[in-house]
Amino acid sequence: MSAKPLRIGSIGAARITVTAVSDPAQETGDALVAVAARDPERARAYADTHGWQDVAATYDELLARPDVDLVYIGLPNALHAQWAVRALKAGKSVLLEKPFAANLDEFDQVAEVLRDSSGWLWEAWHYRFHPLFGDLLAQVGAGRLGRITGLDVHMHMPEPAEDDPRWSFDLAGGALMDVGCYALHASQRLAEALGQGLDSDGLAHGRVRRASADVWRLDPRVDQRVTAELSFGELPVHIEASMADDVLEAGGGEHGDGFDFSITVHGERGTARVPRFLMPEVDDRVIITDDAGEHITHAGTRHTYAYQLDTVRAEHAANQRDGDEIARSREVMRLIDEVYRATGLPLRAGTLDTASA
Repeated sequence: MSAKPLRIGSIGAARITVTAVSDPAQETGDALVAVAARDPERARAYADTHGWQDVAATYDELLARPDVDLVYIGLPNALHAQWAVRALKAGKSVLLEKPFAANLDEFDQVAEVLRDSSGWLWEAWHYRFHPLFGDLLAQVGAGRLGRITGLDVHMHMPEPAEDDPRWSFDLAGGALMDVGCYALHASQRLAEALGQGLDSDGLAHGRVRRASADVWRLDPRVDQRVTAELSFGELPVHIEASMADDVLEAGGGEHGDGFDFSITVHGERGTARVPRFLMPEVDDRVIITDDAGEHITHAGTRHTYAYQLDTVRAEHAANQRDGDEIARSREVMRLIDEVYRATGLPLRAGTLDTASA
């Protein structure tokens, strides 16, 4: 552990907060100072269960606390931008669940506030902090596969319950927003490593060639499955995002749990595959298959979210403001909007324009 412990406050008391902050902080030694929820009684029960020291009566009360350095925002997607703006205006740094905003216009409004804030913002692309993704980049970049001919990124998860916020159009739900954003972000990072679609700053930009969606049975505005074909420079990319039981129905997948969070890199001389780039605690393999056979490396099963807290702590202590990461997040948000346009589905609306932030 480097630097002094982060003093963390949480806006929201959802399941993701346990995975992203409560549990990893027990390992990293960061301080769980206070949590706020719409229902203070629920917040108190949550704090007692998951090791938080205190409860704030409201979100704004939490933002006003001088003993909070970093605010974690794990609210439904439509509320991300609104509360990121409030936190940044309060001078707090923010660890913001993906997606950064509901649409590109919202993103740009948050980015404008960020430029003038004494705090900083990290979007929670937690997988990028784990050695597994770095190992994949290194293996692909070593040239063992020859010329890279394409990427496949799959983000399949079992179907959530009908009352889950991920099905709510008003809360900016949908498969692309919830899991497909990871596929876009990982594709962009791989394209950069391969030198494809780069701008003058060395950041990759993509083009959506075609996309299709299967909509949720209870709301035709919400995508249950999305398939998209993109290109980064000359690199073709195929992504799939699904909140359906298709993997379960096909036998449960590689680990029998209905998840497929995999990346496959195709080259002229073989393939590189990571079965669980988002969940190396379940499967930490990079599998290279070429003329010499199959070669497997392991990156370790320490949780991605623990690595994320370690990095945020170090960068916060150094007052490091990584503009490239914000630019990458903007590109992902732009591509989300473009994929939705290509499917014919409406963009998610968000709440920032209607909030008194």
